[in-house]
Amino acid sequence: MDKRVIEDQYLKINKFFGQLVGVWPYQQRFIKFCIRFITSVIVVLTLAAQISRVIIFYSIDVLSDQLPYLDVGFVLLFKQYNYILNEDKLRELLNEIISDRLIKRSKEELEILEIYLKRARVLSTVYEVSIFFCGFMFLLIPSIPPILNIISPLNESRGRELIYPSYYFVDEEKYYYPILMHMIAVALILTSVYVACDTYLVYIVHHGCALLAISGYRFKHAVDDIKLCGGDCIDPLTDETYTKVRQSIKAHKMAVEYVDKIDACHIHYFLLIIGMIVLAFTGTFVKLSSMEVNVRFFTFCAFTVGQLTHLFFLTIMGQFLINANEEIFKTIYEARWYNGSSRTQSLYILVLRKCLSPPKLTGGGLVALNLDSFLQIVLIMDARTVEKNFLKVNKIFGLITGVWPYQNYRSKMAERFISVTVMMSGFVTQFAYLVLNPTMDKIATNLPYSIASFGTFVKMGNYFLDETKLTTILNHIFEDWATIKSKEEYEIMYKYSRRGLFITISYFLHIGVTETFMLILPMVPPILDIIVPLNVSRKRVFLYPAYFWLDDEKYYVLLLGHMIITLLMICFIFCACDTNYVYAVQHACGLLAIAKYRFKNVCKNLKEDHAIPLEEIKYKSICESIKAHQHALKYLKLIENSYHTYLFVSMGLLIMAISVSLLEVANGKNGSRELVQATFLFAQLFHTFILTVQGQFVINELQDVYESIYESPWYTFSPRIRSLYVLSLRSCLNFPTLTAGGLIVLNLQSFAELISISCVFNRLSLDSIMDSDILEKRFLKITKRFAKLSGIWPDQNKYLKYISWIIIYVISIPSVVVQIARIVHISTANVIVEQSGIATAIFLSLLKEANYILNATKVKSLFNDMYMDWRMDRPKKEFEIMSTYAQRGSFLAMFYFINAYCCSLLFLQVPWTARLLYMIKSQNTSPPMLYVIPGYYFVDDDRDYYYFIQLHMSLSIIMVANVYVAYDTCYMVFVQHVCGLLAVAGYRFKHAIDDSASKNSEEKIKETCKKIRSSIQGHERAIRYLKKIEDTHVNLLFISLGLIIMCFSITLLKVVTMDYCLDFYKYSSFLIVQLMHLCYVMIQGQFVIDSCNEIYYSIYEASWYNINPKIQALYILALRRSLTPPRLTAGGLIELNMQSFSEVIKLSISYYTVLRST
Repeated sequence: MDKRVIEDQYLKINKFFGQLVGVWPYQQRFIKFCIRFITSVIVVLTLAAQISRVIIFYSIDVLSDQLPYLDVGFVLLFKQYNYILNEDKLRELLNEIISDRLIKRSKEELEILEIYLKRARVLSTVYEVSIFFCGFMFLLIPSIPPILNIISPLNESRGRELIYPSYYFVDEEKYYYPILMHMIAVALILTSVYVACDTYLVYIVHHGCALLAISGYRFKHAVDDIKLCGGDCIDPLTDETYTKVRQSIKAHKMAVEYVDKIDACHIHYFLLIIGMIVLAFTGTFVKLSSMEVNVRFFTFCAFTVGQLTHLFFLTIMGQFLINANEEIFKTIYEARWYNGSSRTQSLYILVLRKCLSPPKLTGGGLVALNLDSFLQIVLIMDARTVEKNFLKVNKIFGLITGVWPYQNYRSKMAERFISVTVMMSGFVTQFAYLVLNPTMDKIATNLPYSIASFGTFVKMGNYFLDETKLTTILNHIFEDWATIKSKEEYEIMYKYSRRGLFITISYFLHIGVTETFMLILPMVPPILDIIVPLNVSRKRVFLYPAYFWLDDEKYYVLLLGHMIITLLMICFIFCACDTNYVYAVQHACGLLAIAKYRFKNVCKNLKEDHAIPLEEIKYKSICESIKAHQHALKYLKLIENSYHTYLFVSMGLLIMAISVSLLEVANGKNGSRELVQATFLFAQLFHTFILTVQGQFVINELQDVYESIYESPWYTFSPRIRSLYVLSLRSCLNFPTLTAGGLIVLNLQSFAELISISCVFNRLSLDSIMDSDILEKRFLKITKRFAKLSGIWPDQNKYLKYISWIIIYVISIPSVVVQIARIVHISTANVIVEQSGIATAIFLSLLKEANYILNATKVKSLFNDMYMDWRMDRPKKEFEIMSTYAQRGSFLAMFYFINAYCCSLLFLQVPWTARLLYMIKSQNTSPPMLYVIPGYYFVDDDRDYYYFIQLHMSLSIIMVANVYVAYDTCYMVFVQHVCGLLAVAGYRFKHAIDDSASKNSEEKIKETCKKIRSSIQGHERAIRYLKKIEDTHVNLLFISLGLIIMCFSITLLKVVTMDYCLDFYKYSSFLIVQLMHLCYVMIQGQFVIDSCNEIYYSIYEASWYNINPKIQALYILALRRSLTPPRLTAGGLIELNMQSFSEVIKLSISYYTVLRST
């Protein structure tokens, strides 16, 4: 095999593209110079044309439009001239590849060379396909308008398109084809230069990796034949082994020198290219953010993928060399060098030390090329990026209310003055109303609003007085992001930042929904006067009770405007202050998680017989882990010091507000305000939950840190390292927590106790035994009503059931058909996105109906078992337990019903609201004709049948809402009933042996055994009931999850891409309802899991270890049974719980991302 054969066989791709662009070092000199001259002239001309466009038509838009193309052109010149200027170095690298191939080697070494050659070929092919695909996408742009002129002609031909924007100082229409040919030549040269230069890099780097792997192979097998004989080496083999080791060292030295030559050839090139790629990314992302979705948008997406692939290929070359060096280190360490002579061992130790400072590829000696560098380049995080990605909500509301610490001083003071003035005027009018109307009813009605107004002063006062501390908290966030070192730590911090962003957005949405309900209230009387007129106009209503010392009727509009501004300011202040608190806590959780990660992984490979340098490195790493832990604890204490007084006052105000609001809602004497007050109550509960759950997050993370330290094998390490771990464990035993005033520890238990205190005066007493009528009246009111409407109530009249089924399917099936027809008839992406979500939801309602029709016998059995359980003679305590869960089921059903019908109302109101606005503001145009759900009804003119179509679609929406409420509330009631049965079984287990621990008489033992058998029977009955629920719903739940994922993704895409209009609020509510629907389905499984866990704890905490062995055996059997509890699943594949809920949401967001990108 000679040199030419090796070139053709192993360097074929490099040779072809290198000769094509004049960078093949063995090419004929004259041809090479001609090619270089031609390519340089073409590229310089295109750069001149692009720069002239920027200069002549200068604007920010033009510059951002041109920047990516200019960047690519300059990168082309850098690549080509790097290999032109370093031609001798490149020739030397290629010569060594050829000479290494000509050397006679063993079969194993040749296999190593072939492995790395194949990997280089695969990577080069992938890179070529990516680059040429990107170039092909740009070459397609000029052909789009002519094709569209043929497929979809307009009155006039579409304008011609160029491959990229530029200015040639000539008439582009007249000289279109010469300009286009020049641009095509540029595109072909660009792709060829990229492929030629970067495939060189791929092949020479992989050859360096192969040389390192060969040296490692030689080191590993150099001492294979040596053995110990009585503690001394066998002499004949010693010299031979020593020679092999020296040859291995020589091979390793040659490999290291080869890698150093690669780095010397590319050192400045890498730095320039990485800088230009970062610049190109910035320009491309700016361009994409301002582009509409069209052909050029997808071309730029392909361009972005090409740049990302380019960057990835550059950085992964350095990672390959790092991996190869680590493999050498491992192979040397794993070899049996300890059997060799002392001089052989000394050679191995020297090589091991050499491997601790391996050769690597760098950009200018500053940026090491590896995957960590790739991640840092793509995801650079400075303070502005953190603000934009994670603190956007905090910053917006902080700037509005003057609590953002980095705001301009004058504007901050102005915002604070406006906020305080507005809130003070609102609070004074509410307080005046209380003083002038000192009755219990008026106080109860007004007090929640007054508390909310007063709470804004508490929140703002905390931020005004402790602004320095709060600035320090935010500064730490920016500094901590800047000091993240590894990919894993970045991913941890990113996870917790995303969670903080999600919580802040959820908080804002809940407050926004409450605000919307309150703002709608004054609109109700005028709308009712138009829809259902009376002899006398209905009385105007205000947003909240207040006294203004003015004539309410005369100045109604002004007073209402003041109330609207006050409510908006309350919303802004709550969001501004609480979102900062939430994100700070989540950042602290991220710091604790990083400390946990470091503790868990710092000594993974450390053993008793470790080398001293490695122990020092590990000791230093443990010190860094402790430092990270201490930093997180200090940050947590800073949060506690900044918020503890504010949280204490807030908790007191929330308890008062929830108690009064709950009393008002329970009384139900406020007519039209009842729904608003219920929503306001829920917002207060959610506010309390958000404040307290942050403390639970912190407790969970602190416990995880303790467990990660304790579970690591620290007891196997040296005493010095062990002492550090022991000190860390001691530090975790008295960890700081978030508190309200240092008195109330914030966690979910505190939240439950707070709600219990608020609800203690509103509990309803129940009879000790209930019949089915009382049960249905108290707990199944909503479920029964909608189940009868949907024809799935077991005891319903047979003929009425059939009529309900026929009505549902006759109305719903045509609705699905006309929506599919519209998709087929129009066949555009927007129509598909618009129709698919709603059509999927209606189709799912038909599946729900069909499931209960087909499983009618099982559903009836579930209800019969429920009635039987309530008719049993039980102690009062067990009835109280079951009543608690039944009330929870009734509450969930009521809340689900409200959500479903709010969404339906938003769908139904769209066409009529548009017409109402038309009536209020008279226009010369005809009234707008919007539809509840768009569809294709196979008629020539929809306007002739407008009201019939509206009626059909409105009925479809109502039917869908009825079926959803009927089916899902039945499912909730069943699950809550089984949770009650499990809780009763746990109560029995826990209290069955209260008195038997000290008395071991025969009679007492028999009585205890009877109680325990009753407990086991109750447990088994609950498990059987749970299996019946599973059998009834298992297949539908699986189908439902798939449809919900698809529906949620499509609706999210629709909401994100549409403009603000009536349809936007309709689809936004539809999106929220889908999320609530999914949450309701998943959380039922979580309730079951929690109940099963409570049974296990109840059994374990009972005093069974002090009693008769016979009774102990029963408890042990019950414990064993509790170790494998039944679960609610979807199709037997997906377990229903909150973790699955989060995974499904992630999957839906992933599908949305895919849909958005396509």
